[in-house]
Amino acid sequence: MNAYVSKQRNTSSVEQLEIHNENLTNNDLKFISNHFPNLTKLNLEENLIDGSRITDEGMANLSKLTNLTYLNLSGCKEITDAGLEHIKHLIHLTHLDLSGCELITGFGLEHIIDLIHLTHLNLSRCKEIPDYGLLVIKDLTHLTYLNLSGWWLIKDLGLEHIKDLTHLTYLNLSVCELITNDGFEHIKELTHLTYLKLSGCQRITSAGVDSIRHLNPNIRIEGYT
Repeated sequence: MNAYVSKQRNTSSVEQLEIHNENLTNNDLKFISNHFPNLTKLNLEENLIDGSRITDEGMANLSKLTNLTYLNLSGCKEITDAGLEHIKHLIHLTHLDLSGCELITGFGLEHIIDLIHLTHLNLSRCKEIPDYGLLVIKDLTHLTYLNLSGWWLIKDLGLEHIKDLTHLTYLNLSVCELITNDGFEHIKELTHLTYLKLSGCQRITSAGVDSIRHLNPNIRIEGYT
C-alpha cells in the first residue's frame, strides 16, 4: 500500500482503488481513508488468504469516504452488524457487495435502509439473515440486482417483502433450501426479471418454475432442470 502511494503525486485525485488478496488490516483502511479521500470506487474483494483482518473498528474509517458509489467488502468475515453502522451515511452508494460477511444479521441491514440509490446489492452467503432481512431492504426500490444465495433461513413468506422491488432484473436464490413453489406467488409481480438462479432449491418443482415462465416467457432460469 505504501509503495503504491509513493508512486502517486496526488492521491487525493484518485477515484478508484482495487486491492485483492492483500490481507488488509484495520490500519490499512485508516491509511486508505486518509490518503484517498475522494474515492468513488473501493473494491476490497477476496482478501481471504489467511482470513480477513478487517473488523468493525476498521470499518469506522469508511465513513469518511462520502463520495463512494461502489463498495465491495466481499469476504470480510469479521464485520458484524456494528460495522455496517459506519456506512449508513454513504448515501451515494449504488453498488454494495457484502457477500460472505457471515456475521451480519437482519438487524445489521437496518443500517443500509437509507442507501436509497442502491441498484446492486450482493448479500450472498450472509447465512445468519432470516426473513426479517428482506423486510428491512424492501424499500430499496431502485435495486436491479439482488443476490440472496445461501440464505439458509429464508422462507416463502420472506419473499413477500421483495415483491415491490419491481425494477429487479437479476435475482439469485441459490441454496435457499426452505423456499417452495408457494414462494413464487410473491415474486410473480417482478415482471422485469430477466435472470433467476435457483441452484440447490430442492423444494421447488417444475410447476413452480412453469408458473414464472408463464408470466415472463423471456426469463432465464438457471439451476433448475
